[in-house]
Amino acid sequence: MAWEVVFVKHEEGFMSGYDGTKLYYQVWKPDGESKAVVVVVHGLVEHSGRYINVVNQLIPKGYAVYALDHRGHGKSEGERAHVKSFDEFVEDLKLFVDLVKKKEKRKKLFMLGHSMGSLITLLFMAKYPEDVSGVVLSG
Repeated sequence: MAWEVVFVKHEEGFMSGYDGTKLYYQVWKPDGESKAVVVVVHGLVEHSGRYINVVNQLIPKGYAVYALDHRGHGKSEGERAHVKSFDEFVEDLKLFVDLVKKKEKRKKLFMLGHSMGSLITLLFMAKYPEDVSGVVLSG
């Protein structure tokens, strides 16, 4: 089934990971002010664009959605689907969350982690619990 895109504003960009690896991200925003932000943390051998179905549910409800392609995934640099340690994912995600918080000042930030992204989200929360207002995990 093809998903119809219903968002109003879409942005793409690159940021540097904790070690300088070029990481790709996407942003979808509703028309007008968003009420909160959801950061999508994707699973193994996935990418940020795979979550359009989530975007289509959240944007009409007034949420901004940010999604990072992990190193070695999607349009990000790095050896495909390989890291030396999951800490690499966590530290990249911390930099991404800092970028999101800078762009979305004073908004509550929620994290949605799927599959491997659930593990990354849990590790992130153990290290940086003050950065996120809540999480949703799926397997």
